[in-house]
Amino acid sequence: MKLVADSPLRVGWLPWQFAPGDWRLVVAVKATVELVREGTARLADEQAFVTGDLFWDDDVERSVRYDGDLALTKPQGEVWLTGTVRTPEPVRELACSARVGDVAMRFSVIGDRWWRSDGGQTEPAPFSEMPLCWERCFG
Repeated sequence: MKLVADSPLRVGWLPWQFAPGDWRLVVAVKATVELVREGTARLADEQAFVTGDLFWDDDVERSVRYDGDLALTKPQGEVWLTGTVRTPEPVRELACSARVGDVAMRFSVIGDRWWRSDGGQTEPAPFSEMPLCWERCFG
C-alpha cells in the first residue's frame, strides 16, 4: 500500500483486521494551528506528528495532554483544545470560546481557589497564565 499525503498537515495510518480477512484502515489527518485573539487561527509553521496519548510533563499519573490520534473506531472527528491561556494583565476569571467549523465550545478559566476553615472558598487568585488541563477542570 502506498499513501500519498500532498499536504502540509501530518498524516498517520493504521491497518487492522476487524475479523480474519476483513481489513480496515484508520487514517488520521492532524492540523496544528496558532490561535489569534478574536480572529481566524492560522496553520502553524511546525505541525505536530500523529501520536498516541501524550501526558502532561510526560507523567502517566497526570491527565492526557494530547489524546492519541489513531483509534480503531471513532464515531466522528474531534477537536482537542489544549495549551495555555495567557492574558496581558492578571485576571481572576476569563470567558473563552473556540470554534472549528460547526464545533463550538465555551468555557471559563478561573484562578486558583482554596477551601477556607469555615467551609467556603476563597476568591479566585489573579493569574496571567493558566494551563488548560483536566486537573484544573470543573463540571
